[in-house]
Amino acid sequence: MAPELRQDYERALREIDPHWRRILEQLMAALFGRPMRRRAEELIAIAHPDFRGELGKAARERFYSTP
Repeated sequence: MAPELRQDYERALREIDPHWRRILEQLMAALFGRPMRRRAEELIAIAHPDFRGELGKAARERFYSTP
Protein backbone atom coordinates (compact mmCIF):
# COMPACT_ATOMS: atom_id res chain seq x y z
CA MET A 1 0.00 0.00 0.00
CA ALA A 2 1.29 3.45 -0.88
CA PRO A 3 -0.09 6.97 -0.49
CA GLU A 4 -0.03 7.48 -4.27
CA LEU A 5 -0.35 5.25 -7.32
CA ARG A 6 2.71 4.45 -9.38
CA GLN A 7 2.86 5.74 -12.93
CA ASP A 8 2.52 2.20 -14.27
CA TYR A 9 -0.36 1.17 -12.00
CA GLU A 10 -2.47 -0.20 -14.88
CA ARG A 11 0.25 -2.66 -15.82
CA ALA A 12 0.69 -3.58 -12.18
CA LEU A 13 -3.06 -4.26 -11.83
CA ARG A 14 -2.98 -6.62 -14.81
CA GLU A 15 -0.20 -8.60 -13.14
CA ILE A 16 -2.12 -9.17 -9.90
CA ASP A 17 -3.14 -12.73 -9.12
CA PRO A 18 -6.87 -13.19 -9.99
CA HIS A 19 -7.70 -13.99 -6.34
CA TRP A 20 -6.22 -10.71 -5.14
CA ARG A 21 -7.74 -8.82 -8.07
CA ARG A 22 -11.19 -9.96 -6.90
CA ILE A 23 -10.49 -8.75 -3.37
CA LEU A 24 -9.26 -5.43 -4.75
CA GLU A 25 -12.41 -5.07 -6.85
CA GLN A 26 -14.60 -5.74 -3.80
CA LEU A 27 -12.67 -3.15 -1.80
CA MET A 28 -13.06 -0.60 -4.58
CA ALA A 29 -16.81 -1.26 -4.68
CA ALA A 30 -17.05 -0.83 -0.89
CA LEU A 31 -15.29 2.54 -1.10
CA PHE A 32 -17.25 3.80 -4.12
CA GLY A 33 -19.13 7.03 -3.44
CA ARG A 34 -17.36 7.84 -0.19
CA PRO A 35 -15.38 11.06 0.21
CA MET A 36 -11.64 10.76 -0.43
CA ARG A 37 -10.84 11.48 3.23
CA ARG A 38 -13.06 8.60 4.37
CA ARG A 39 -11.57 6.27 1.73
CA ALA A 40 -8.10 7.07 3.01
CA GLU A 41 -9.12 6.41 6.61
CA GLU A 42 -10.63 3.03 5.73
CA LEU A 43 -7.62 1.95 3.68
CA ILE A 44 -5.22 2.98 6.44
CA ALA A 45 -7.27 0.97 8.94
CA ILE A 46 -6.62 -2.25 6.98
CA ALA A 47 -3.01 -1.49 6.05
CA HIS A 48 -0.14 -3.38 7.65
CA PRO A 49 0.74 -1.74 10.99
CA ASP A 50 4.27 -0.98 9.76
CA PHE A 51 2.84 1.36 7.12
CA ARG A 52 -0.05 3.01 8.94
CA GLY A 53 2.08 5.86 10.30
CA GLU A 54 3.44 6.82 6.89
CA LEU A 55 0.02 6.51 5.25
CA GLY A 56 -1.63 8.50 8.04
CA LYS A 57 0.93 11.27 7.67
CA ALA A 58 0.35 11.43 3.91
CA ALA A 59 -3.43 11.52 4.44
CA ARG A 60 -3.16 14.32 7.01
CA GLU A 61 -0.98 16.37 4.66
CA ARG A 62 -3.37 15.82 1.77
CA PHE A 63 -6.79 16.00 3.41
CA TYR A 64 -6.46 17.82 6.72
CA SER A 65 -4.12 20.68 5.97
CA THR A 66 -5.58 24.15 5.62
CA PRO A 67 -4.46 26.35 2.72
